[in-house]
Amino acid sequence: MSKTKKSSSTRGNTRKTANRYGLSRTIPSETKREVRQRCGFGCVVCGNAIVEYEHFEPEFKDAKKHDATGIILLCTACHGRKTRRLLSKETIREHIAAPASREQGFASDVFDTNGEHPRVTLGDIEAFEVETLLKIEGERVLWVEPPEQPGSPFRLNAHFKTKGGSTLFQITDNEWKAPSDNWDVQMEANRITIRAARGEIALVLRTVPPDALHVERLVCEHRGWKIEAHLGRAVIFSKGDQVFTTNGMVLERVDTAVEVSSNQFVIGFSGRKSNSSVQMRSLKIGAPDGRMPRPHGQSYLSSESPPDNPFESGRAEAFQRQELDAPCECGSGSAYGLCHYGNDVRKGLKSSN
Repeated sequence: MSKTKKSSSTRGNTRKTANRYGLSRTIPSETKREVRQRCGFGCVVCGNAIVEYEHFEPEFKDAKKHDATGIILLCTACHGRKTRRLLSKETIREHIAAPASREQGFASDVFDTNGEHPRVTLGDIEAFEVETLLKIEGERVLWVEPPEQPGSPFRLNAHFKTKGGSTLFQITDNEWKAPSDNWDVQMEANRITIRAARGEIALVLRTVPPDALHVERLVCEHRGWKIEAHLGRAVIFSKGDQVFTTNGMVLERVDTAVEVSSNQFVIGFSGRKSNSSVQMRSLKIGAPDGRMPRPHGQSYLSSESPPDNPFESGRAEAFQRQELDAPCECGSGSAYGLCHYGNDVRKGLKSSN
């Protein structure tokens, strides 16, 4: 008796997940990618990036295989209009010939934030109540704008670029855009993944509404600087023989978390803010083979004013600033950027917090 019931239940599930030809509703990943690429990564009608895969011609009930040329992307709203016969097949065919995302150059949607300052992470860098997470050569790359008026949401902003200088991904006051000239853009649940080529992930971004945005992976370039960030790994900033590597950084209530330029590398600039803090496991200056970067200015951990001795001050925001290629003042004869003294200062910063 139990065997018969189980078999009946199984047959019922099969009918729900397969059509009359036995075709499963599960679309192969390669077919999905082909559909995304053809449609520009957004709804063919309106360009919204939150989409469903729709068997259009033929419809799923009549399909014998998952043919990418007969499947389109529709957002929830447009899919509902089609199902309720408020959107004609003729109109949809016109949009298939000229998908909205292709026409406007991007697929888009809006991040959900509220009146609380969002937490933002870039790889292994965590920022709490930080206005600018990353600035390159004076240009902000990832930052948060305050509400335009009381009760309005905080506004996320970002501009990630490819090696060629084109836009990889952009956020403007919470509205995000994924250009349709990317190789692949995939939206699954609350995670956006952009691939520069097969097997080459350029961006993985996860949103946790309404108060967190996590850049879990990023490989991009900005003003000649390459940025490599991976969740749980060190974040690397490199340009020629200039290399900065940060590991395990947590910043609170600072104006700028990381600022990189040809003449300086700044961590935790806090201006006149009180109760700001910077913690990190390590900061490495120089190429992986131990070469010293070419002389290019200064590197420092910032506070309102530099104490005479960071160890005696006991402040988490202790300040240390020297020429990277200058002899270290500890007398070791090594350049400051590669000397143990610089590492000790950073350990002191962490322990004082």
